[in-house]
Amino acid sequence: WDGDAYQDAFLTNLAARIQEVSQLRGQHDQILKLLSEEELKQMQIESCFEPFMKLSVFSYNDYTVPAWRAALT
Repeated sequence: WDGDAYQDAFLTNLAARIQEVSQLRGQHDQILKLLSEEELKQMQIESCFEPFMKLSVFSYNDYTVPAWRAALT
């Protein structure tokens, strides 16, 4: 084999998406542990995943990227 190792763009992007999902879930868990019940209510933490409900978060392609980015904001 000559040259650089093959890099599959789809797998690279899918791995990045999986990493993002993992980070979001970890941040959510930390927020639940650190904030009081009152603070959680004020932040409306129970609805934080609503933007992701209509998405298949592990489905990655050029058409799903804008919806994913919109859900993150």
